[in-house]
Amino acid sequence: MSRTRSNNSTYNPLAPAVEEAIKLLEFIASRPNSEVSLNDIRDNLGISGGRAYSLLHTLQLHQLIAKKISTKRYSLGLGFLSYGQLVLQELQNSDDVSSLLQNLADKTKCTAVETAAVMTPESSLCNLDDTERLFPQVEIQRIVDENIFG
Repeated sequence: MSRTRSNNSTYNPLAPAVEEAIKLLEFIASRPNSEVSLNDIRDNLGISGGRAYSLLHTLQLHQLIAKKISTKRYSLGLGFLSYGQLVLQELQNSDDVSSLLQNLADKTKCTAVETAAVMTPESSLCNLDDTERLFPQVEIQRIVDENIFG
C-alpha cells in the first residue's frame, strides 16, 4: 500500500493512530467476554500504557468504548449501535439491494438473502462448490462496496 516518492521516501497512506484504534477495538471484540483491562491492551497490542489510555479515552468520548468503573475494564460501547443502525437504514432504503444480492449470489454461487447479521472475522458466509473453499469475506465486502457505495 505504499509508493515511493522521487526523493526515495516512502509514502504510507494509512493513519497510524486510526490503525492503532482499530486494532484496539478488534482486540476487545475478540475477547470471550469483550472486557479487557488497560494492561491487557498494553501487553497484547505492544503499546505503552499512556498510549493505550489515550486511545481508550478518545474512543470513550465517542461512545465506542465503555469503562466499567467497578472493575476498571473496557468493553465496546453503545456508539456502535447508532452506526450499525445507519448502515441498516441505508441498505433498507437502497434501490440497489436486489441487484447487489443477485450480483453477490452470481459471484459466490450461493443464495443471497436480505437480512441483518453480525459478522466476525472468523465468520464464514458460505461454502463454494464441493471443495468447501470459503469465499473470502474481503471479496464480498468489495462487491458490496462497489454495488452500494459506488
